[in-house]
Amino acid sequence: MIYTRQIPAPGETVIGTRYSWAHGGKGANQASAASAAGRGAITVSMVGAVGQDDFAESELNALETADIGVGSVVRVDDAATGIAFVTVDESGANQIVVIPGANHCLTEEAVSTALIAIQPTVVVVSLEIPDDAVAAAVTTGRRLDACVVLNPAPFRRLNQRLLDQIDVLTPNEGEFRQFVGAPDDIAIDEETIPALIRDAGRISSAVLVTVGARGAILAHGAEVTHIPAPPVAVVDTTGAGDALNGSLAAGLAAGAPLREAAESAVRFAAATTTVPGARVACRQEDDV
Repeated sequence: MIYTRQIPAPGETVIGTRYSWAHGGKGANQASAASAAGRGAITVSMVGAVGQDDFAESELNALETADIGVGSVVRVDDAATGIAFVTVDESGANQIVVIPGANHCLTEEAVSTALIAIQPTVVVVSLEIPDDAVAAAVTTGRRLDACVVLNPAPFRRLNQRLLDQIDVLTPNEGEFRQFVGAPDDIAIDEETIPALIRDAGRISSAVLVTVGARGAILAHGAEVTHIPAPPVAVVDTTGAGDALNGSLAAGLAAGAPLREAAESAVRFAAATTTVPGARVACRQEDDV
């Protein structure tokens, strides 16, 4: 984590104010958020891959401390544990570069085997793993009658057969624009989202679009709902989307209807922006 007054433009050098390191990764952040939001009422397990380095030991210990099962986290001999470099400006906005490392070694077989052993009611998938592993998570989750939530980040194109098996898609505004081909001059709000989804013809699932400080917009069947975020003093937005996805999964796993789970997730995510860091923020359940 690098903190600076402003994020540098290409070719620009700026002076930072401080730096720190913390546990991260979209999948692990989401798992931590689910555990925190679930408050012991649900069981959370992580499926992923780490290296054989010190970062791996630290990460696994952190997950276990957060009451997350790590029995399905694969140890990889020939790749380092994934790492991300995050720059945060004084407004709390961030810029991130991810080095996937062991994440790109996660196999289709490892994912399928893990999910069959875990027997989850909700599967949350993000795109820091290979396409085959993503497909295995989605199709195996569907086969197990789990609710499949796809956080399409970092964004990349997915085939239609896979998208048709998703129950809830959770893009941010930029990712949603890429999914539906919306130009930058089109507003993303409760008025435009239904037509954009219809015209694109690619999304058949419920869609929860996160729109920053405005909260989120839920499109579920014929119903479109704006879920406003509560006003908070923003310190760092890093991991807010992960917090929302984890909290959403916790709510769904506990049996909440989608709209109720989404409303709770927006509140949870907003609270996490009031403290620095991605994973630390996800553990602030007492502030929610």
